[in-house]
Amino acid sequence: MIKTSRSSINAMKLTVPRLVDEITRDLFLEDIDHHFESMTAYKLPEFSLPGEENKLAPATTDFYGKKVGT
Repeated sequence: MIKTSRSSINAMKLTVPRLVDEITRDLFLEDIDHHFESMTAYKLPEFSLPGEENKLAPATTDFYGKKVGT
């Protein structure tokens, strides 16, 4: 039987989230140009002023913060 100490489990509790944060950060930074272009290319307004006829960005939540749509 392999004996393990509880201290290694406690260390994992702190280390694993930090490791995941660093990996996802690195993956995002590798594609930062693509992500930036994607965000700036999305030019649909979220609301229109009275008298304007614009195609609006799709709503993801209703007035009360509940998710709507797909």
